[in-house]
Amino acid sequence: MRILGGAVLCGLTLWLCGGGALATDPLFMGRWSIDPAGCRGFGQTARTTALVITDRSVEWFQASCTIKKSYRIANGLYLEASCFGQGRSRTMPIGLQLKGSKLNVTWDRTAAGEMQRCR
Repeated sequence: MRILGGAVLCGLTLWLCGGGALATDPLFMGRWSIDPAGCRGFGQTARTTALVITDRSVEWFQASCTIKKSYRIANGLYLEASCFGQGRSRTMPIGLQLKGSKLNVTWDRTAAGEMQRCR
């Protein structure tokens, strides 16, 4: 009975830890933009387009992504996302690093810039 109880506890722990894999951390959710003008509408460039993070998706300049996996290390949230944009679909990494009130974004292993939260 003890072994079964331990297995159930272990399974529950894995489920609780892995259950949030698709959900992002609320600290990161919302609209972010490199240029404040990006917060007021829909921009035409990466600099003027808001990055929109929900609990299951990320949208940014010409790409719409569904979060497949996520993990948190210190002030960073690291995502594996299935993205569609510019006529193609692929899986790519997205890194989100909080630095005070700013968000440093790495998009497909390329530094995208420092963003501020839209108000």
